[in-house]
Amino acid sequence: MRYWLFYALKDLNPKGQHRITLLITLLSWLGVTLAVTITLVVLSVVNGLKTEFIELLVKMTPHVTVTPANRETLYDYESTATQIEEVPGVEKVYPFLSMQVLVSGAGGTEGAILHAIPEEADVPHRTSALRTGVIIGENLADAVGVQTGQEVTLVSSSGRRGTFTVTGIFSSGLYQYDYGLVYLLLSRAQEFMGLGEGVTGLQCKVKEPIRAWNVAETISQVLPSTYRTDSWDQVNRNVLLALSLQKRALLIILFSIILIAEILVISSLVVRISQKTKEIGILNALGVTKKGIMSIFITEGTSIAAIGTGSGCILATLLCSAIRKFPLSLPQGFYGLRYLPVRMELSDFLLISILTIGISFLASLYPAQKAASLDPAEALRYD
Repeated sequence: MRYWLFYALKDLNPKGQHRITLLITLLSWLGVTLAVTITLVVLSVVNGLKTEFIELLVKMTPHVTVTPANRETLYDYESTATQIEEVPGVEKVYPFLSMQVLVSGAGGTEGAILHAIPEEADVPHRTSALRTGVIIGENLADAVGVQTGQEVTLVSSSGRRGTFTVTGIFSSGLYQYDYGLVYLLLSRAQEFMGLGEGVTGLQCKVKEPIRAWNVAETISQVLPSTYRTDSWDQVNRNVLLALSLQKRALLIILFSIILIAEILVISSLVVRISQKTKEIGILNALGVTKKGIMSIFITEGTSIAAIGTGSGCILATLLCSAIRKFPLSLPQGFYGLRYLPVRMELSDFLLISILTIGISFLASLYPAQKAASLDPAEALRYD
């Protein structure tokens, strides 16, 4: 074992330490531990919320949509659907009809998107309820003042009107869908709009939604340029970007807590150096180089941070596990979630650990430099 490592570890031993030095060392360790714990727990909660939010988007948004590039109504789409079904990763293909409508009920009128699908479509709501009426979002139902069993009037942009019975009300946890989406059976929507067999486009269910973008790219290469292909993440790119930026901003804010904890580490080193002036002078007199003395105190500061980081990671893991085992209830209507989700990611633990120990190393350089620059004669005289 190198002498500077031996001396640093010996100096960190609680036995023989001055009470003030021991207290500051413990506070430094505790500060780093709490800072790392808070940062990792908050990031794990953010990861959990992000994961749940993305799952809601995947649930509510078609994985891949194929529409005519000129936005015209699509007819004779069977051959196109067959081509898409042959693309690797595609599980099912359905025609759909989407348009803007006004929804009028006993309590008012609101704008919404009418999304019409065939009965065999795999959607997150009861398609059986579409046989006799429409399914609307919970917030939209409240806005127009209707309940299940009551009637609503739909008015298209072309002026066509139709009255339908509300046979279902859904709550996805996403306000933009719960307030602005109406489901109707495709055949009834075509009749309502007078489109015959026309549809807006085709929507695809893929085996791995996380790879929907790759599937969409493959479909666009198979189909002619007269078609436009979009995946669910392309449609929601702004939302996903906002989630990513939100986590980065939160990481910067949380990291400031770690920086504050590093001040305690610097304070601990400063106190140690002031109390070890004689020992530093003796080491200088014995021929220990400045680099060796710097290594001693850099090792001490980095060791305190490393121990605190390890303790913080363990404590964060225990807390996150406890939250999973004993879930915390959330307010009703919070993205449709009943409990606080937690998702620990190894990348976050590694990033925070490396940054914390790295900053501690940099923070230890200045006090270590001061210790190494002490004159041996002055140091011995000082004591």
